[in-house]
Amino acid sequence: MLGSGLVGPGALAGQEGLGGGGKPGLAEPVELQCRLGDGPWQNCQMRVVALGLSWRLLVNGEQIGFQHDGKGNVQMQRARGSWEPVQAKWNAEAALCWNGVCARGDLPLD
Repeated sequence: MLGSGLVGPGALAGQEGLGGGGKPGLAEPVELQCRLGDGPWQNCQMRVVALGLSWRLLVNGEQIGFQHDGKGNVQMQRARGSWEPVQAKWNAEAALCWNGVCARGDLPLD
């Protein structure tokens, strides 16, 4: 769960003043590997909106939004759907997963 000390291998911790990407507050995209459900691993990008609190994954043209309330609760929104609570869990492949959406690599979590 974000904000509770879980960070990925090589995570970018403690960054401040994230900018770039052509939009205020957005970091440069972080290249990762993602998997949706039981699908294959594929290249994806993470954009941090607010470090440890709000981020987006771009997977095969789909944008998936995440929000963390700083108290251990994470919500996810997929393709115009509503925000749904999700559990963040590390799996055996060193990937962080949120209810079937998994990402691995240098995750900038907190």
